[in-house]
Amino acid sequence: MKTTYIIIGFVLLIISSISSYFIYFALEASPQSNVLTSVKLEKLDAVNSEHLHEKNEQLYFNILDLNGKMRSTDEWKDKVMVLNFWATWCPPCVKEIPFFIQLQEKYAQQGLQFVGIAVDSAKNVKQFIKLIEINYPVLVEEQKAIRIAESLGNQSGILPFTVIVNRDGEIITRHLGEFTQQDAESLLIPLLQATNMPVENVK
Repeated sequence: MKTTYIIIGFVLLIISSISSYFIYFALEASPQSNVLTSVKLEKLDAVNSEHLHEKNEQLYFNILDLNGKMRSTDEWKDKVMVLNFWATWCPPCVKEIPFFIQLQEKYAQQGLQFVGIAVDSAKNVKQFIKLIEINYPVLVEEQKAIRIAESLGNQSGILPFTVIVNRDGEIITRHLGEFTQQDAESLLIPLLQATNMPVENVK
């Protein structure tokens, strides 16, 4: 009997290893992963920091939501806006979303607005939100999202990519890679408490 359990365990281990290999191969070979690379950075990394605290017309654009309705970021221009570029196939992107949901719920009344911009297909995103209910707008036009991310300073094509904007329409932070909840909250709270308070990038 003990030998049988050992054999079964060994077979399950082999199956698990093979499955992991095919999942990894599928992600590596997907068309999306050839466009943008998902990464996790150990430290926050500002992009084009010399242009922070300047109003950027590229912040205001139109893009479709999951229902095929055209949405404009003008809808949230008087709020502290967090533009998060992500994809379902990007592990660090997916890891951020649960605490983004928490922050949206916690600070919505104070004027915080997350906006998810998916560099992905609408089909993939619709399947994803069946598993995780997202309480902020999710916009999706894969190629257009790539162009918007580039226009906002993400020339390296890294996901996730997050842009934090104050109530005056000024970019406060551009962030490549994964945020932690603590770092995100430490940047957002001062912006929610004051209309125009300078916030430095976390190094």
